[in-house]
Amino acid sequence: MRVSRYALALVVPVPLMLITAYYTSSLIHSYLAPPPVAGKERVSLPDLQVKEARVKKDVIESLSYLEIRKPGRLEAVSPREEGVPERPPSYRVTFTYVGVRRNYAIINGLLFREGDHISPHERIVKITREGVLLSGRWGERWLKVLE
Repeated sequence: MRVSRYALALVVPVPLMLITAYYTSSLIHSYLAPPPVAGKERVSLPDLQVKEARVKKDVIESLSYLEIRKPGRLEAVSPREEGVPERPPSYRVTFTYVGVRRNYAIINGLLFREGDHISPHERIVKITREGVLLSGRWGERWLKVLE
């Protein structure tokens, strides 16, 4: 079987183009990638799992007014009156995100992580898909996610 010059001219450029494209793309990537910083590792972000959810109007409204809570000083609470038992404050959990490394919750329109203080007397112990576990003056208590 004899290969004609025309068939050879059609077949040979394809592998050459693939090899050239591979080396060119790796060269461009090496120039575009940021240089490694001494003492720091690159950290990859966890993959997000997207699931279908029922959309409710009040959840969308609360997300539109979301304020990012910055860590800082907690507000002082006025001393309670003698003889009157203090009731625990009520919170509204509208959203929770359970990630690979961190968990987040939106409580009363503010974004919190595990370990954050939700008030001067309570902090968030655990965030799950079902709710948020608080620990503090009133003991441990669960806040359920609104449906």
